[in-house]
Amino acid sequence: MSTTTPAVTELAGRVRIRMPEDVRPSVVADGIAECQIRFPNVPIMFCETRKLAQGRTYRFLAAASAGLAEEMVGANAARALESAPPLAPAPPTPADVRRWASTHDIVVSDRGRIPVAEMDQYLEARARGDTSRCS
Repeated sequence: MSTTTPAVTELAGRVRIRMPEDVRPSVVADGIAECQIRFPNVPIMFCETRKLAQGRTYRFLAAASAGLAEEMVGANAARALESAPPLAPAPPTPADVRRWASTHDIVVSDRGRIPVAEMDQYLEARARGDTSRCS
């Protein structure tokens, strides 16, 4: 019986993967190398033969090279992005304008709409940087 997913078993903290017959071992080895590059804190160890260890090393280095190339492409794309223009200041709340008006001895009602003249004065003061007594 052939399955398309690997059988994974864990024994004493070690994982053993048994692959189905229809998956090429080189595909599995490439995938494991990519995983080791992406997750370097997860130890993967092969204790078979020197030939297998050497092949594993070459796959690891190829995956590292491909991972570095992907990171460089992403870094270059991020560098090419333009900075967004600065945001306009948020419109003042009536409470901000009333607080500012009270510190400048300007009479504004406690409720209702702020008169345009007082709003313009507040905006001019904010534009000048007179924030020591603004909101």
